[in-house]
Amino acid sequence: MRIGRRAARLEVARRTEHARGGGGRTEREGRQELPTSIAHAVAGVAAGRLTGLRSAKGWAGLAFVVVLANLPDADFLIGAVVGRPRDWHRGPTHTLLAALVVALAVAVARRRGGRGFGPAFLLAFALYGSHLVLDMIMPDRRFESGIPLFWPLTDYHVYAPLPLPHGLEAFLNIPLGNTPGSFAASLLSWHALAVFLVEGLLFLPLLGLAWVLPVARERAQGKIPRSR
Repeated sequence: MRIGRRAARLEVARRTEHARGGGGRTEREGRQELPTSIAHAVAGVAAGRLTGLRSAKGWAGLAFVVVLANLPDADFLIGAVVGRPRDWHRGPTHTLLAALVVALAVAVARRRGGRGFGPAFLLAFALYGSHLVLDMIMPDRRFESGIPLFWPLTDYHVYAPLPLPHGLEAFLNIPLGNTPGSFAASLLSWHALAVFLVEGLLFLPLLGLAWVLPVARERAQGKIPRSR
């Protein structure tokens, strides 16, 4: 099974680094760059807005969007269960198959609640898919950048990174521990909090664009009267 080969490569690298005195963790294995959960949340809100589809209103709707947009990273929890949070990151949860399964589950659940199947499916797929798109285009200095988009047909990682200034890329690099305790501590560090803040600012234009474009579209269609 190819996903097993990926785990085997990680284990071989850990043992090699440990033999060299590196503490059992490779440089790439211990770094996390863009995007964090902040970027995924913003991208999810933008995706929901751009599709023109609605989830529940208020805080419940916002929570639905944020959770769906960050759901692929639940694989960190799977890794935490076995004591290595990073080892299973960007595996089967970062695939088109996972996006389709989650969208189908959400659509079925909402249909039973008396809501339309099609709009719910498209919204859930857009939210989940926004996560996959960001992970494909943002840099990640781990063993395999990008995501195995077409798994299980192939475990080839699709990767089309956006160029970032070297200084910014270095700043956005969060050294992540690979035990549950060190992993949590690294995300609560002052550096990580600064990265979350800067990343939020970097992605704000995307959110603004997501608000402006639907309004412009509705005005062009005559749904919103032009001010005089």
